[in-house]
Amino acid sequence: MSARVARKRARTDTEDGMAGTEDGQGPGRGSEALDDSQKVLKRDADFWFDDGTVILIAWDVEFRVYSGLLTSQSSVFKDLLAQPQPVRTVTIHGIEKIPCPILHLSDSPEELRYLGS
Repeated sequence: MSARVARKRARTDTEDGMAGTEDGQGPGRGSEALDDSQKVLKRDADFWFDDGTVILIAWDVEFRVYSGLLTSQSSVFKDLLAQPQPVRTVTIHGIEKIPCPILHLSDSPEELRYLGS
């Protein structure tokens, strides 16, 4: 039996000081290198409700919807919203500083639009 050695791509530091790989892939390259404070997020035109109580972020698109509807129809969202989540303070019906949970999802914006329709 021959021994086979798997070799990883060599890690390099890029000009911006972030780690990457020789082929330019992986951390340090592309949009995945940006943290949430650096991403430019846009609101979904159809599923952004000013009185929504939870913000879902899919890639670079924000959806502000009603947590009660999500949790009543989905055990996954019910479990997610039962856990502590980061919050953004929002204004609903003139009442300021209401905590609104933020859920970062791996789903695409199109998948969330389909879920909402």
